[in-house]
Amino acid sequence: TEPVWLVFDVAYQKWSLSATSSDTLAVQVSTDCGASFSTEVYRKGGDELTTTEERIPNFNPELETDWRTDSVDLSAFVGQDILIRFESKNGKGNDMYVDNVKVFVGNEAPSSVPELDRDVRLFPNPTSSLISVSWSEMIGELHDVRVYDLRGKRIPVEFVLSEKSMVIQVEPLTPGLYLIQLNTAKTTVTNRFVRQ
Repeated sequence: TEPVWLVFDVAYQKWSLSATSSDTLAVQVSTDCGASFSTEVYRKGGDELTTTEERIPNFNPELETDWRTDSVDLSAFVGQDILIRFESKNGKGNDMYVDNVKVFVGNEAPSSVPELDRDVRLFPNPTSSLISVSWSEMIGELHDVRVYDLRGKRIPVEFVLSEKSMVIQVEPLTPGLYLIQLNTAKTTVTNRFVRQ
């Protein structure tokens, strides 16, 4: 079995040399749709998190050398549906940046990630009653549709499915932001919509 990796870029600069004023970045995994994030797979803070030695207030990474790429082995979660959460704890330190987050199988990071969300359209968005979802053949045959709230809780919805589209009844949902996940033969695509 090939390994599964989470890779991301981080930029952080300590505010001062004081051990009491430093921040922490943690990555946590949930295997219960976000009900809990009890498994911590990454934690760095202070000097270990720092990516540059300069100390200026309101740090803003401007140089490539301000960034570091970190990786986390997620192979222990193969075959499970997981949610990944980045959590920053402010210890009166400085600004922190995370970018270029990728999850992939194997030991070679993809040189580019296809923008599959372009192959899925949601309209109207925002909506108060029905939302139409259509997709191209590029993402493959649909196997499963899931809707989640922002806490990661799966929300049951009713929908009518046709060959390359569906209509979802969102009127019973509380107004707010939701994620829709399409699981296909080739990939999983997540998009968001607003219930007005």
